[in-house]
Amino acid sequence: MSSKIFVSFCLFISFLLPVSFSQTDVQKDSSIESYNNEIQFYVINEIIAAYKYNFDDNSSLRLTLNVTGLLDDQNADEIEYRETTTDTLIGTEKRESIYSNHFFELKLQYLHNIKFEDIVQLYFGGGPFVSYNFIQNENTYEVYDTRSQEIRKGQGKSNSNIWFVGLSAVIGFEIIVYKNINVFAEYEATFHKGWRTVDQYSYNNTYIDNNDYELNGYNLNGIRIGLGICF
Repeated sequence: MSSKIFVSFCLFISFLLPVSFSQTDVQKDSSIESYNNEIQFYVINEIIAAYKYNFDDNSSLRLTLNVTGLLDDQNADEIEYRETTTDTLIGTEKRESIYSNHFFELKLQYLHNIKFEDIVQLYFGGGPFVSYNFIQNENTYEVYDTRSQEIRKGQGKSNSNIWFVGLSAVIGFEIIVYKNINVFAEYEATFHKGWRTVDQYSYNNTYIDNNDYELNGYNLNGIRIGLGICF
C-alpha cells in the first residue's frame, strides 16, 4: 500500500474515532441491540462483498465473494511513416490491442472477536478459498507500404486461465459508527497452490503453443477498508 493511501486511512480513522466514542455513554445507558447478520462491502480498489453471521459476541463465520474485473481496450490511430529527407509518405500502420483481466474468488473464514469497548472490537481468523483468473491479450496490426502498395497484416492472441486453492489468514478491527453501521479495516495473507494454462494463437487464430505451470506461494493483500450493515 502506498504512503498516500496509508495517510488517508489514518486521517479517516482519526475522524471517525471522536464521533464514535462520543456515542459510547449514550449506548451504555441504553440497551445495545444485538445483530446476528451483517453485509459487508469493501470500498477500496476491489469489488468485494461479504456475508457474516455472528454466533455470539466472540465468534462469527464470513463468506466473501470477490468479483473484481478489469477490462481495458486500447485502440491506436493510423500512424504515418515519411522519408526524413523529402517528407514523402512511405507507409501507414494501424494497430489495435485488447487486454482483459477478470478475477473471481470465493472465501470462507471463521473469525474470533475480542471487544475492547462497546463500539470497538478486534477480530482475527482464517479459512479456505478458491479463485479463478482469466487474462487475455490480443494484438492486431495492418501495415501499408505506399511504394510497393503491399499490405501486411498480423495478429496474435494469448489466453491465460489461472486457478488457486488455499488458506487465508486475516486480522482487523471494527468500529460501530451508528447503531447498525460500522467500518472495518483488515490485513490479509493467503497461502495458495495454483495451476496456470497459457494458450497462444497467431494470425487467423491458428493455435501455436500451450504452456502449463504449477504455482505455489503466498500473497500479502495489504490493508482493506470496508463498510458493514448489520440486521
